[in-house]
Amino acid sequence: MLVATPASSSTASGASDVWAHFDAASYLAASTVAPNGDAYSRNKFNQRASDQLPPDRSIMDTRHLLCRRKHYEVEKLSPTSVSFGPS
Repeated sequence: MLVATPASSSTASGASDVWAHFDAASYLAASTVAPNGDAYSRNKFNQRASDQLPPDRSIMDTRHLLCRRKHYEVEKLSPTSVSFGPS
């Protein structure tokens, strides 16, 4: 299970440094698809292609235009934790 909690500091760009000590290579190695394995069987997407993407890549904002215009006062939001685990 991967658990992320808010970091107490931020980088110059304002992004959280919560992932600064995350070892992506070890995390991915634990569930690598075997050379002749089915890359789609476990998660129903191409796991092999996904594992080759850099975790810190930029991702295009695909939200609706009106959603992109919505701004939140982040400092007024409650602290939040996100947990990913088996369903």
